[in-house]
Amino acid sequence: MWKCLPTAAVVVAASCPVMAQPAANTATTGAAGATASQGEGQIVLFVFDGDAPIAGARLLSDGQSIGKTGADGGVVAKLAAGQHNLVLKQGSTKKLDLDVITRADEQVRIIATLRNGRAPELNIQGGGNGPVLAGATDVGEDAGTINGLITGPGGGPLSGATVRVPSRGVSAETGADGRFAIDVPPGTYNLRVTHPNYTSGSAAGLRVAANGQATANVSLADTGIKLADYTVTAEYLEGSIASEIELQRESDQITSVIGAEQIARTGDSNAAEALQRVSGLLIENNKYAVIRGQPYRYTLTTFNGLPLPSPDPIIEAVPLNLFSDTILANIQVQKSYSADKPGNFGGGLVALNTISTPDEPFATFKISTGANTLATGELGLTYDGSNEDPLGQDGGERELPGGLPSQQQLSRSSVAQRQRAGRRFKDIFLVEEKQLPADIGLEAAAGRSFDTPYGTFGAIATGTYSHQWRREIERDNAFTVSQDDPRISFLENRTDREVNLSGFLALSGEWDQHKIKSNSLFVRSSQDRTQISEGFDLTSDGRDERRFLLEFQRRDLFLTQLLGEHDFDFVQLNWRGQHSETERNRPDRTTYRYQRPFGTDQAPTFFADTGLQRDFNETNSELDSGNGDITIPLPELGKLTWSLKGGGDIDSGSRVSDTRRFQFIPGNGVRLDRAVVEQIVNDNRINLDGSGVAFNEVTLASDSYTADTMTTGYYVGGHVGFGDWIETDFGIRNTQADYEVITGGGTVGGFDESFWLPSVNVTGSVTDSFQIRASYGQTVSYPRLVELAQTTFFNPDTGEQFIGNPNLQPTEINSYDLRFELYPSPTENLNLGLFYKELTNSIENQFLPLASGTSLTSFTNGQSGEILGLETGGRVSFDRLVSTGWVPFDWVARTYFQANLALTTSNVQLDPDASGAATNLERPLTGQADTTLNLQLGYDGDTQDFTLLYNRVGERLDQAGTQRLPDIYQQPIAFLGFTYSFDLPTALPFIGPIPTLSGAQVKVKGANLLNAKREFRQGDRLQRRVEFGRSFSASLRLNMF
Repeated sequence: MWKCLPTAAVVVAASCPVMAQPAANTATTGAAGATASQGEGQIVLFVFDGDAPIAGARLLSDGQSIGKTGADGGVVAKLAAGQHNLVLKQGSTKKLDLDVITRADEQVRIIATLRNGRAPELNIQGGGNGPVLAGATDVGEDAGTINGLITGPGGGPLSGATVRVPSRGVSAETGADGRFAIDVPPGTYNLRVTHPNYTSGSAAGLRVAANGQATANVSLADTGIKLADYTVTAEYLEGSIASEIELQRESDQITSVIGAEQIARTGDSNAAEALQRVSGLLIENNKYAVIRGQPYRYTLTTFNGLPLPSPDPIIEAVPLNLFSDTILANIQVQKSYSADKPGNFGGGLVALNTISTPDEPFATFKISTGANTLATGELGLTYDGSNEDPLGQDGGERELPGGLPSQQQLSRSSVAQRQRAGRRFKDIFLVEEKQLPADIGLEAAAGRSFDTPYGTFGAIATGTYSHQWRREIERDNAFTVSQDDPRISFLENRTDREVNLSGFLALSGEWDQHKIKSNSLFVRSSQDRTQISEGFDLTSDGRDERRFLLEFQRRDLFLTQLLGEHDFDFVQLNWRGQHSETERNRPDRTTYRYQRPFGTDQAPTFFADTGLQRDFNETNSELDSGNGDITIPLPELGKLTWSLKGGGDIDSGSRVSDTRRFQFIPGNGVRLDRAVVEQIVNDNRINLDGSGVAFNEVTLASDSYTADTMTTGYYVGGHVGFGDWIETDFGIRNTQADYEVITGGGTVGGFDESFWLPSVNVTGSVTDSFQIRASYGQTVSYPRLVELAQTTFFNPDTGEQFIGNPNLQPTEINSYDLRFELYPSPTENLNLGLFYKELTNSIENQFLPLASGTSLTSFTNGQSGEILGLETGGRVSFDRLVSTGWVPFDWVARTYFQANLALTTSNVQLDPDASGAATNLERPLTGQADTTLNLQLGYDGDTQDFTLLYNRVGERLDQAGTQRLPDIYQQPIAFLGFTYSFDLPTALPFIGPIPTLSGAQVKVKGANLLNAKREFRQGDRLQRRVEFGRSFSASLRLNMF
């Protein structure tokens, strides 16, 4: 099947040159006409308002009603040959007004897209070799010419080819010399070239100056068959609802797509927020993607087809909240494996794809503000950190003092020398309160393209900045088996100052069948946490405690990419290269505490046993990546289409992580009842003889580590299709991974493994709108580097302490999928799917018992695991209620409802010899929710949009129980939010038009309207509850030109 246009959803089928047969949801009428010549022609019209079909609109020809658009925005009518005035009305509003020319026994096909009151965008096909729009031949005195040569497969001139300028509705046919010439007014044009015996061709970005000319030489390839059926499709904008659904429908794998339009409509400011609406996916800690219940360790993230490293070496999952909506064209979530993807696909792939060069120059600026009911205007905790904190970086106040001896040198120093070194540290650990201000955010983006005789070149640049304060109130309880009341209970009050910065630059060039693109990205995320925990600990002598934590973290990611696409006559070649660097700087993590006997009114005293502890860590990583794919289309054999594909990839990485830990321990001569900690630990009290506050370094050899990784892979595969009925994508990949981690103490961890990973994806089309998918794939997931390093580390989100296991092995996963998909219209879909996964060597928490009766969390490989789930979802429009007359209000046709639901169960079997202090050897997969539900009700208007969002996540295992205590489960939680946006008028009373208000938009957003709280239970006892408040924001976006 030949497609006249390569993008978006099918809207009407036809046969060339026979007239089209209307689709089931396209209105059809009989002949009409006024200025008739002999015979009849046919008009096929599809009209869209943005990306939504205009349903139920009346089409008038020369004032006479000849039809009404169907649910897909289409209408087919017969017209007497000649010139006609076509008017489309929705209610009393005129949507379209065109003067067209029809000819006997010929079909005119017009796709019209209306956008914010601008002139309609027209895509015109048919009409033989004459003009379709009346006046199209009136090109004016300064007209230019598009000319060129059309050649066949052998390079010789091709006669009988139709060359059309879609935006003008004019065309020409090549003669025996293969040449053509078309007069057009000055402007930029695209060409479409067709011939009944050859493939179609095109030329884009042809700029015609006044009285000038542009040349386009196009070569058509031999299809081996004559032109048969074709499909007329609507050209939707990249990232629109229709293009999302079409990408999902045409994908060989089970894929969900979220485009830029949907991200903008729902008010999502980053990738993590957008992904909350994908069926079977949830976002952990507002950052990390969990696909089908599997922990985020099993999620692979790519950036334009290349592996995206995490700036956080502890979590190693990519924090998706760092990627602003301003750089995203779409996000694709691939749930079934294909061999052209990396072997560490794990349980699913999140593919971030960035915006491309624009068709028209643009420049936008956005300013935003926001508030949180628990933070903004309330008193929060802080300390005197650095003057550069608002920029997300430390100005040097928290860094290790200059000239500080190395750990080895310090250990050999005298007491006086060590004390002098301790005096160099700055005293910045006094906690204070301040009233927290409102959020602020700034975004800017600009881009344009340049048409030259050598091709089209362009650039896009974006920059973002956000600054916000957030508070969380958390209750933590710890229990024993024999008592219902907690033995340890603390109320944590923490304040986080969060700063995010990003910059993105894309450069591109396109000529003939070649595209080259360069991307550069910088992302910075910093968090400055101040926390006070008050409560009691009855595990030993019983005491009330007040614990303090001050922690600043800066995480940077920089990457640069070079991408190429080359479409030769018989081969398609894609290649990608990337260099990335990440840095995590955590200077001066400070902890200390006060205590008093439990239940007394005594003044608390400084806890001298552990004193004041200050930790410094810096971790730097580099990753070089490259991959390439080659696709070879093979000659069709009747209805059989097939192609071969192959490629390879390589990733080489390294990491250096250095940690130093220090203690300041007050001596017997220091008063410990002072409420201000800086009166206890300060320069004056660090005496040279050690009689005051003693300074010591307590760094362990295992606190630092280095790592080297190398993964290589290659694959072969193919694609086979039989007519429109069945498509099969298959392949096999070999992946080899070599990981080595060495601690400062000499402990070596890692693995060197090779895997063969097959994949099969089959799609069967039952009807034009209904298809069935089945797939099988084998994948792996590698341990995190910190999990292989026998060193202790803290989870940056929870503060929990872990130690690595150098003997961990990769997890192997077998995945099976069955899915049913229905596409009623270009903007609607329904789906139902079942999936099953088998896990070997799943990575689970291991609890090492300590002499104190507590345990230390490490990691181990489970014996086996499995996941079984059902997911369903879809998107429906309410325009049918209007077109059928059930609802008389036109605005209802602009509303839609979107929903998805996932039900999942899992089971993991642990090795009894490696389970440590775990209570249960059989349990669900950690972090897997039994249900996820997302609902979305929206209205897409001409100048305003409204979306109501509901999200519910069911119960999930948070932490395995130890010492015969039950497992800890996070309880179901539900979120309600809304987004409302409206366009500002382009002119103000008494002022007149204001250019910057053209396309200006105001957006208001609310989140967690139900004031949900995260709650965790251990059996029937409350283990933890976290309150984080409601959030609201408002933004103004201006188009600078």
